[in-house]
Amino acid sequence: MLPLDKILSKITQQPEYQEYRQYQQLVKCWRNVVNRQILQNTRPLYFSREILGIATSSAVWAQELTLQRYSLTKKLNKYLDFEVKDIRFAPARWNDIIIQDNQDDLPKKLGNSEGSAASSPHKVELATNISPSEKANASLQNWLEQVKMRSQTLPFCPNCDSPTPQKELERWNLCCHCMAQEKYLEYRPTTFSNSNSEK
Repeated sequence: MLPLDKILSKITQQPEYQEYRQYQQLVKCWRNVVNRQILQNTRPLYFSREILGIATSSAVWAQELTLQRYSLTKKLNKYLDFEVKDIRFAPARWNDIIIQDNQDDLPKKLGNSEGSAASSPHKVELATNISPSEKANASLQNWLEQVKMRSQTLPFCPNCDSPTPQKELERWNLCCHCMAQEKYLEYRPTTFSNSNSEK
């Protein structure tokens, strides 16, 4: 009886699995052509009709990388024996996958591009294999890390000392939350107590 990896290898060598083989090659190649920050915020999802689909961690990343897609396509095509005509970036399916990988080991793994698809350091599992609570937890942790990373570079609100986008400070000299609270206190309607209504 053949081991499972040999059976899978034989199956994926069949002609109808050509796009799958190309996708596996693209996953390895993607790790070699992008920097660490892009790698942490993107995941190759599919390769179909010469178009590579990439999930991004946010809409901002999707927009940023869409502007770079021509140069990224050129870089990828240098390493491939087939052609990628376009790359599409979207945040829609970012939470549908889990990467079972320790991000701290990325530099070591980036250099190791040899090996079969089965020994690839990034093992992608569909979210159907995990419970909804685990998926929600993973999404929350991912969001918290992104907020933490973004807030490290932001100036602080002079009123509440929370990280605040520069544009908010330029406009109001406060964060939007403090500004909303200030406006609420300024414009809230007058309320009457029971004692006043009895008089």
